Amino acid sequence: MWRVPQHQVDFILSWDVGPDVAPDLDSIDRLPFSEEQKEVYRAAELQAVAARNELCRVKRETQRWVRDLFDKHGEVVVDEKHRLGAHLARSKSNASC
Repeated sequence: MWRVPQHQVDFILSWDVGPDVAPDLDSIDRLPFSEEQKEVYRAAELQAVAARNELCRVKRETQRWVRDLFDKHGEVVVDEKHRLGAHLARSKSNASC
């Protein structure tokens, strides 16, 4: 078992995790590139936005998990191999829904 230091709990809870963002594909049409280059740019934009939204989703879930433990127990104690791993596995399985 490992007690997460308070400064790490505070750090996790201080993350500014805004709402998901939508890709801005309209602005790509105005770029002075060939249509082929624009398609590559669109694909990269979609991939980047998906990665950012996934990162934010995991951070929101982690914040919720840490906050729940802290509110219940006044501290965050984890079994690194099981509790944290189980949380991350749940987080990953929720993404596939």
